[in-house]
Amino acid sequence: MSAIFGIFHRDGKTVSQQDMDVMNRALLTYGPDTHGLWLHDHIALGSRQMRFTLEDIWEVQRLHSNTPDSALVLNAYEK
Repeated sequence: MSAIFGIFHRDGKTVSQQDMDVMNRALLTYGPDTHGLWLHDHIALGSRQMRFTLEDIWEVQRLHSNTPDSALVLNAYEK
């Protein structure tokens, strides 16, 4: 099983690396194979991945789209 997690501070407070590290460690058993974090001001996303098939090694999380008009980040799993 894999896991995603995140924090969004509606008041604009910056997300701390320490808060994300705590969640990341708490979900270690859900994704021991690989992990990642993305932080930007008051928003942070993280993921833990457990690989089930050979094809899972090609799976990449936190898809980024930074264009002049918008900045989008997608963090999701389907199993």
